[in-house]
Amino acid sequence: MDKMIKLKENNILVSELHKLGVDAEIGLKYCGDLDFYIEVLRISVESYKERKTALALYVGEKDFKAYTILVHSIKSGAANIGAMELSRLAQELEEAGKKNDYGYIMDNHNCFLQCYIHTMEGIAEIIGLKEIEQDSEFISQKVKHQLTQFQVLLTVLTL
Repeated sequence: MDKMIKLKENNILVSELHKLGVDAEIGLKYCGDLDFYIEVLRISVESYKERKTALALYVGEKDFKAYTILVHSIKSGAANIGAMELSRLAQELEEAGKKNDYGYIMDNHNCFLQCYIHTMEGIAEIIGLKEIEQDSEFISQKVKHQLTQFQVLLTVLTL
């Protein structure tokens, strides 16, 4: 019975990722099993947040060496999870960076970034990271509110 549940989960994941343009079968081939693949997806989404910010910074500062290194890393990670279109776009930007074709990078960065955002945000939603993020933000806001109330209470008590 456990094997049937795992197979059903696998089929659902593969189907949802396919709608997003991610070939989960490639990712599963690289990762070996579903649990490890989901962990790699989770790590990819978590690193995406920092990488997205760094990409914008590097383009803004015209630091094309750092940009090229970062898109190389994104290219490899995308291929490992089966996000082949994202990997292809990153490869084109990497090659442009190696050739010092900064015009190509500037002209194609936004298209790449939109694909990156779409892919990673979609994966986050599929594997449940969006809900966790929203829950932790809600908890954080609640804790801040309680701390503020506590500070007010301390102020009143010290008067």
